[in-house]
Amino acid sequence: MGVAPCRQLNEQFAKELARLSFKLLKVIALGLGLQQHALHHLFQPNPSSRLRLNTYPVAQHAAADSFGVSHHKDSGFLTVLLQDEQLPGLQVEHGGKWHLIEPIPGAFTINAGDMLQVLSNDRFVAANHRVLRSLGRARYSRVFFFNPDRDATIAPLLASTGMGQQATSANRQAVTKAQNKLYSVLATICSCCQPH
Repeated sequence: MGVAPCRQLNEQFAKELARLSFKLLKVIALGLGLQQHALHHLFQPNPSSRLRLNTYPVAQHAAADSFGVSHHKDSGFLTVLLQDEQLPGLQVEHGGKWHLIEPIPGAFTINAGDMLQVLSNDRFVAANHRVLRSLGRARYSRVFFFNPDRDATIAPLLASTGMGQQATSANRQAVTKAQNKLYSVLATICSCCQPH
């Protein structure tokens, strides 16, 4: 495949991931007790989103404690990751331990970023994660960073929505319903966003 067809394929892929991200944004808004389009203005007129293609080459001679990418949290709003289905490498820290995130064929890994954590007043938490070095063969991934317009102001919304600092039972149920809807949305859309 030449450069032009590859570029066109990735531009179309980025457009589809932007569409998916706006659907996720609706679910996030509902989970926060807002109207489904309440957060869209943050991404207008020009979201600062980007698609990144990652290659993790074989690192046979690297130090045993080295990583493909060291531990970090994503600084943006939402990350949509298409992992290498044959060779997992993403780890997430939870409960003081690192857990390997096995790729699910036909599905994306969704990660909240720092901006979403700030906006949601810690309802959605940016996960500390890292990428293992590749052994045996190179590993590939596509990452879509869904970010607001560069001029958008990101500030905690919960106080202004009357939801308060503590999650009430109703709010927890709303978040649970939103998460269930998110899983349903992902199950129905992910297959159409896969590169063919």
